[in-house]
Amino acid sequence: IMQTADMQWWAAERIARTETMQASAQGTIIGYADAGVSRVEFYAALDERLCEECLGLHGQEFPITESGGVITVHPNCRCVWLPIL
Repeated sequence: IMQTADMQWWAAERIARTETMQASAQGTIIGYADAGVSRVEFYAALDERLCEECLGLHGQEFPITESGGVITVHPNCRCVWLPIL
């Protein structure tokens, strides 16, 4: 059983990790758009921690104008955008 201090640390770490990934994804979209990329591909972290929701999005293409807010899919999400050139 987690102690309260341990739970608070875990929750703070989860929030920081998720917000960092969300900011990174948004920055990636802005950088791609500035470089003239018009479409992006959802790429899931393909390992033993992969969830069904991210697996379902893996490989899907999005217009860059519709990709904002897609990543992060859930707390601790590790997915990224890849440019379609």
